Amino acid sequence: MGEKKKYAPAGAGYVNGGGYRVIRVNGRSVMEHRHFVQELLGRPLLATETVHHVNGVKADNRTDGPLVEDEQGRWRSGNLELWSHAHPYGQEIGPKSDWARGWLAAYGTPQERVAYAGFADPLPQAETGGSSNLGCGEEEQSAGGNSRVSGTALGNRRRAIS
Repeated sequence: MGEKKKYAPAGAGYVNGGGYRVIRVNGRSVMEHRHFVQELLGRPLLATETVHHVNGVKADNRTDGPLVEDEQGRWRSGNLELWSHAHPYGQEIGPKSDWARGWLAAYGTPQERVAYAGFADPLPQAETGGSSNLGCGEEEQSAGGNSRVSGTALGNRRRAIS
């Protein structure tokens, strides 16, 4: 009938055909790595956000505290790293500047979030309902394909993301 599910240790869900651990949360099946990062962020992931497994092992969802931005601008906790594939359309400077301000409203320092709060709309809304949390292929994105402000542009500061 179907592929037999590989069960995760200690009844913590199962490992799906793509190698990701799936757990039940509030009666819904969700990808464990996405659930953990959403818990750390205190909000659902945006449609443009994915969770990368640093060591490449899709069932290794270890965290070690809050998401922390390191010197290279990577937001990590343990083996999980938050990635964004958001980018503005077009090449005109004005819309790109507005998009960048919206990005700072979502991902900047607490001061930047307040200063640019009026520009938050350009970012896509958080995922809602359905089986979108079960989508695979997050590991297929290359680091070069991501649009994000570099650690240098963020001032090489290390901080916890809240």
